[in-house]
Amino acid sequence: MNSKLGKFDSSVGNFSQTLLPHLSDFDKKEIQFIESVFDFAKKMHADQKRISGEPYFNHPLSVAIDIVKHSPDKETVVAALLHDVAEDCDVSIKDLSEKFGPEVASLVDGVTKISSIEMKEKALGLEFSKNHFTTQIDSYRKLLTAMAGDPRVLIIKLYDRLHNSQTLEWLPKHRQKFYALETIEIFAPLAERIGMSAIKSELEDNCFPYAFSDEYDNFIKSITLAKSDREKYIKRIIAILEKKFPNTEVSGRAKHNFSIFNKLLAAKSIENIHDLVAIRIIAKSSADCYEIFGQVNELFKPIEDKIADYIAKPRNGIYQSLHTTVVGPENIIFEIQIRTPEMHRTAEFGIAAHWHYKEKMFSKSNSKQAISWIAEIEAGDIITSKKQFFANKIFVFSPQGKIIELPKNATPLDFAFFIHTEIGLSCFGTKVNGKMVPISSRLKTGDVVEIIKSDRVKPSRDWLSFVKTNFARSKINEYFTDLDRPKNYAVGLDIVNIELYKLNKPTITEKNFKTLSGKISDSRLPFNDLETALVSVGKKDISKNEIIKVIYPDVNFAESKTVKRALGKKTVHFEIGDGFTHRLANCCKPTDKDEIIGYITLQKIITVHKKNCHGAKLFDKERIIEASWR
Repeated sequence: MNSKLGKFDSSVGNFSQTLLPHLSDFDKKEIQFIESVFDFAKKMHADQKRISGEPYFNHPLSVAIDIVKHSPDKETVVAALLHDVAEDCDVSIKDLSEKFGPEVASLVDGVTKISSIEMKEKALGLEFSKNHFTTQIDSYRKLLTAMAGDPRVLIIKLYDRLHNSQTLEWLPKHRQKFYALETIEIFAPLAERIGMSAIKSELEDNCFPYAFSDEYDNFIKSITLAKSDREKYIKRIIAILEKKFPNTEVSGRAKHNFSIFNKLLAAKSIENIHDLVAIRIIAKSSADCYEIFGQVNELFKPIEDKIADYIAKPRNGIYQSLHTTVVGPENIIFEIQIRTPEMHRTAEFGIAAHWHYKEKMFSKSNSKQAISWIAEIEAGDIITSKKQFFANKIFVFSPQGKIIELPKNATPLDFAFFIHTEIGLSCFGTKVNGKMVPISSRLKTGDVVEIIKSDRVKPSRDWLSFVKTNFARSKINEYFTDLDRPKNYAVGLDIVNIELYKLNKPTITEKNFKTLSGKISDSRLPFNDLETALVSVGKKDISKNEIIKVIYPDVNFAESKTVKRALGKKTVHFEIGDGFTHRLANCCKPTDKDEIIGYITLQKIITVHKKNCHGAKLFDKERIIEASWR
C-alpha cells in the first residue's frame, strides 16, 4: 500500500514557491493578507513534526493549496492555513480574531470543535455493510454539520481529512483501521452530500486498503486481469465519441475501486458487473447536452431504466448531469455522463466550486447570504439549508458517547426523558460538561450531559413551564393524570350519581358497574371503560350528561328532581367529630348494617361509603376518614 505522497520533503518551501502560484484570482491586498497568515502559521508550527517526520506545516499548507484551487474566498484559504493552530499551538480563538478578523477565527473555531469531538468506536458501533449506516453514525454526521455552522468549515475539514487519508501508512495498525472506517462511514458520505464527489471517491479509495485489508487484497486480484482490457476499451469509445462530437471534451475512466467493490458485494463476481467504465462528455451548453444525449442514445443501445436527467432535477439539490447507460461494441455496458464545464466543476467539488465561479457573491454586502448554505442544499436529511434543518436542532452526548438529537433550547430534563421515562421522572440534578447546572438550563450542540437520579424525587408541575420536547411534556402530564386519578374518579362518580338520583335512575353500583362499563366502551365516546369516563367527568373534560345519555339512552333531563336523602334512624359518627355536612354515597348505598368510611370531597362534603365500595380503592387515602353508625 503505497502512499500517494511518496517520500516527504523535509523542508517547507517559502510563500512564493508554494502558495503564491495558486493565487491568480486574488488582488494584491488579499495576497499580502494571505502571505501574513502563511508566515504566522509557519512560525506557530515551526518546531512540530508529523508522525512521518515531515514538518507539520506541510499539512495545513497542502490543505490550503487544495482549497484555493476551488474557492477564491480568502477567509477559507487562510482558515485552512490556521486550522490546527488553535488546537496544537498556544493560540486562542480570541487571539486569531484580533489578528485576522472574526470571520477567519469563526472558521478555525468550527474546525477545532469538529476535531475536538472524541470519537468512541464502541459508541459509534462502526461496521460496514452495503447500503447500511447505523443511526448513531447518521447522528454523528448531523452533529458534525451542526457544529460546523458554516459550510466552509466542512470543506476545510474534508480537505484536512483527505490529506491525512494519504498518509495512513504512518499510523499504528489499530488506528489505521478505525480512522479509515471513520472516513468511509462518516466523512465520505458528508462529501457526497455537499456535492464533492471527487473528494468522496478519493477518500474512499485511500481508506479502502486499511478499512478492509483482506477484502482489498482479494478485490485487487479480481480486477487486475481486466484492467488493461478496460483501458483499451475506454480509448476505443473515446475515439468514437470524439469523431462524432468534435466540439466537445471527451474523457473516460474506470470506476473507482471502492465503488466497484460495493457493486461486487451485490454481484458476487466481477463478471456480473457490467458498468465498470464511465465516459464523460463536456458540452458547451445545456442545450448541447440534450442534443448530444439524444444522439448518444441513437449511437448505442440505451438501457431504459438507467437513464437520468439531473439537469432538470439536480441530485442532492446541486449535482447536474445527464446520465445514460448503454450497450456498446462487443456488448459491453458502460455509463456516459454529459454536462457543461460549470456542471462538471460542481460535480467534482460541490459547493466549493459554486464559490469559485460565483465570486461576486462574496462582496462584503452579501457574503453572509452566500455562505448560508448556497442553493439551500438538500442531501438526504444529512445536510440541508442551515436555516431550515439545523436552526431548530441540537446534538448532545451522553456520558457513554451516544449522540442525542433534541430541539433547540432543550433542557437536561428533556434529555433525561429522551433516555428513559423513569430517568426523567426521577431526575434530581444534572451535570453538563462536568459541571452541575439547573435541570432547566439550555443545552447546546456538543454538550456532554449526565443525569443524577433520586428515588425520593417527585416531579413538579413547574417542569411543564420549561421542557421543550412534546415527549417530556406528555410524560409529565401522564404522571400527574395518574396521580390525580383516584380523586377525579371519586368526584366524577359523585357528580354522575347525584344526577342519576335526581333523574330517578339507578345509580352506579358495584352490581351494575360491569354492565354500564360495557355500554361506555361500545359507545362513540373516547373511553374504554366507565372508570376512565368518570375520571374525565371529575376532571371536567366531559359533562355528566354525556355519560348518562350513554348508560341510559331514554333519560329525560327535564324530570330531574331535588335530592332528598334520609339517613335512617341511626346517625353517622366521624373520628374527627360530629356535625359535619355529609350524605350517603349513591354508588354503594350504605345502610346501618354496613361497615362504613367517610370521604371528604373537593366540595368539602363528606360522602359516606361502604368500606368495600368499588370506588374506594381509587380514593386519595389522605381524604379518607374513619366513620361508624351511632
